[in-house]
Amino acid sequence: MKDMFLTDRKLDRRITEVKKYRYRNIRNLEEFAVQEDLQGVVNPQVPTEFDNWDTIHTGDCWSGRDRYLWMHKDIEIPAQWKGQRVVGIFDFGNTGAGNNSGFEAMCYIDGKPYQGVDVNHKEVFFPEEFCGKTVNLTFRLWSGLEGGFETWLSPDGTGTLRIPDPQLWWVNGLGDQPLYQIRAVLYRNGEPEDCWERRIGLRKMTVRREKDQWGGKLCP
Repeated sequence: MKDMFLTDRKLDRRITEVKKYRYRNIRNLEEFAVQEDLQGVVNPQVPTEFDNWDTIHTGDCWSGRDRYLWMHKDIEIPAQWKGQRVVGIFDFGNTGAGNNSGFEAMCYIDGKPYQGVDVNHKEVFFPEEFCGKTVNLTFRLWSGLEGGFETWLSPDGTGTLRIPDPQLWWVNGLGDQPLYQIRAVLYRNGEPEDCWERRIGLRKMTVRREKDQWGGKLCP
């Protein structure tokens, strides 16, 4: 499993190197209007008004557990692109096994569902009749159940991984037992050398010094 993971990472790097030759006339979408979706339903009402929304830029981060976010932008597709395949590349993060541990999204065009977007489906192809028009583009992002958090260690081997609103693990009978998928990758000269992967529960343990009939208390 480890060797397969390392091989996949190396192939990903090679694909990234040649990816720039796949597309021409690239136009970057630097920012989107955003607003958190609090409807909490499977088939939400798609927004039509975007005044007073916040703005998110390329490279900004949004994460959490089981959260939804609306993203909107009107994009103009040049008329001179007619006769070519017009495609948008939307990379919102990673989707884990079972499609529940990382980001995925639904793309809406003019308020209607158009295509799902995830780590395996980043390309959204637009029909030729869109050339020369302004397209109303809206995404509904889902953060997943584990959020997709990432950190890098400093040269001295220290680092901090922050998980907003962590879901705590409880012993049997006292609550839920959510698990987070943890992966640590060791790089050498930019290439993955080794990896370690586990599912863990988050829990803080403290020792109470006061005595009872059995001695000191060990409590979460």
